[in-house]
Amino acid sequence: MEDEYLNDKMDEAITYVKAAVVDDTRVMRPLVDAALGGIDPLTDPERMETVTKHAVLFAAALVARRTLDIEEDRIDGLESDLFDAVQVAYNRGAEEWATLNYPAWKERLEAGRKRWIERERE
Repeated sequence: MEDEYLNDKMDEAITYVKAAVVDDTRVMRPLVDAALGGIDPLTDPERMETVTKHAVLFAAALVARRTLDIEEDRIDGLESDLFDAVQVAYNRGAEEWATLNYPAWKERLEAGRKRWIERERE
């Protein structure tokens, strides 16, 4: 499942890179020139095609990785928000519901409630 998801993201990234980079000669031309070491791409079209292909794949991999990083950050944020909401419910008496639905969080929830009670006493 994860490999399929990563492949989908890579395909999206390749499409994006082709549209945003390859079609823009201001970006691609210096890269191809540097990779070919001053060889005229018109005299060696196969080498130019290879360089372009690898440049696109590299850029797409960077885009895909960044997309995944952003999505992982969003997921982490949502998990944090969920935990905070469950903590509030737990603190206000929904212990059974919280431990039934989130049994792995029981110790963290109890520690959070103890801190909450201490702050309320101050």
